[in-house]
This record gives sequence, structure tokens and C-alpha cells, in this order.
Amino acid sequence: MLDEVTDYYLNKEKANVESVFAVNGFGFAGRGQNTGIAFVSLKDWADRPGEKNKVEAITQRATAAFSQIKDAMVFAFNLPAIVELGTATGFDFELIDQAGLGHEKLTQARNQLFGEVAKYPDLLVGVRPNGLEDTPQFKIDIDQEKSSGAGRVY
Repeated sequence: MLDEVTDYYLNKEKANVESVFAVNGFGFAGRGQNTGIAFVSLKDWADRPGEKNKVEAITQRATAAFSQIKDAMVFAFNLPAIVELGTATGFDFELIDQAGLGHEKLTQARNQLFGEVAKYPDLLVGVRPNGLEDTPQFKIDIDQEKSSGAGRVY
């Protein structure tokens, strides 16, 4: 997926992009084999004249292109001027399972909230979860005694 993102910036936005640095397995929401992050360096402002070459326009085009990717959620955004104020513009909203109903119910509540928010696109824009989606994981227990007898060392 990171190859698709990198390819988009280096080919579709080549007039504006200097370079792309992509990292698989890490993102603002955490680490995992199903996450990634890419940092895009734009060419100097003097080399990007006109409204269509400003970061906002580039981000809008990228968002439209990435929305067509069905196998992943890809977000394009510009970092805030003061990085300590967050990883993007806006605010964080956290849901807490105070009743102890469990992960599945919390996820259902989150999805219901997103469904309601989507009804008001003029009030809240770019609402997205800030966490990792549930993915299959394996837990492997190795019997050290048996495996060492088989000539394997772990």
C-alpha cells in the first residue's frame, strides 16, 4: 500500500514533490504490520507557483485519489505549523467503555458515532478513528525443551 502512496506522489504530483519517505509498520496511531506512514517533501514555494500547487490543493487531490483505495484507509494531511499542537488540525475525541461492555460494543458505538457525524459534513470534516483497526494476530507458545531436542534454538 505504501508503494501506491509513494507512486502517487512521485508520479501524479511530480511537479510539486521533491521526495517521499515511507515507513511500513509504524503510524501515528501505533505500530503493526497493517500500518504505515509517509512523509512527503514538497519542492520550494518558488518552484510551485499558483493555487493548484499549494499544499492545501495537493492534499485535496491526494485525499480524493486515496479515497478510491478499497483495501486501506489512507489520509493525506498537512502537519500544523506548531507540531506540539498535534499531528493534524482539529481535536481529539475519546470514547471510554466505563460500563465495561467490552471491545466489540465500544467499536459498535464508535461506528455509530461516525455514522451520525457523517450526516453533518458542514460541521465536522475529516472525522476518522485515531487507532489501529482490529486485525488477526497470532500468539505462538514454543516449548523450549522440546524444540531444543529437535536441534532448534529460539
